[in-house]
Amino acid sequence: MARGYKAGGFNMTLPVELNDKKEFDTETLYNYEIGLKSRWLEGLIDTNLALFYMDRQDQQVAASQQDPDKPQRFILYTENAGSSNNYGAELDATWYATDNLQLYSSLGWLETAYGDYQYQDKYGTEVDLTGRDLAHSPHFTYSLGGTFRGNSGWFANLNLSGKSEFYYSDSNDSRSEPYTIVNARVGYEANAWSAYLWGRNLFDEQYGVRGFYFGNEPDNGWAEKQYIRYGDPRQLGVTVNVKFM
Repeated sequence: MARGYKAGGFNMTLPVELNDKKEFDTETLYNYEIGLKSRWLEGLIDTNLALFYMDRQDQQVAASQQDPDKPQRFILYTENAGSSNNYGAELDATWYATDNLQLYSSLGWLETAYGDYQYQDKYGTEVDLTGRDLAHSPHFTYSLGGTFRGNSGWFANLNLSGKSEFYYSDSNDSRSEPYTIVNARVGYEANAWSAYLWGRNLFDEQYGVRGFYFGNEPDNGWAEKQYIRYGDPRQLGVTVNVKFM
């Protein structure tokens, strides 16, 4: 069990219309966790399991409102969300298949919910998020991969990882799509140097990492629509490391 605090503070640059948001309170977190580490088949497989529960009081959340005088601008600030509860589990496993080949995987499960959280949007309408998932809290995360290291110094690594859908923000109902990305490396390692080719997001998966819902087009009467910031596209490169004794 652990107990932590996040100090309160002030939003110093808010307009007069948001004077009631100038100050936010200290957040308190109670974290409970239990875990189990195991080794199987005479050391061929290692597993780690963790179960956790988190109770947050006066949770600090990042909030935003569209500036009514400048629709293309957002006002960002911190406020308290009352309370929230998170619980879930994490499991990872490593299989030492041979002296040269190592395979690994992980799975995370997360449930989140606001206990009591209401706020007013830019129109003065009360929005009730009580019971809703916290933003950027996918129910499932996962990874799977393997690394091969030859006796001569050559190595290769392949990894895929992904997330289930999640809310982009507490200020709108936009949700991401689930996605999986694949990364890889192949190269050579010596005592004093290493070099490898790498690729990230090899299949050029288009996946959202942030989402916004607002009016940004005067020709359309500032009508609100969704805007998504996507993750990095496919990237390829070479890395060389040298150790100087």
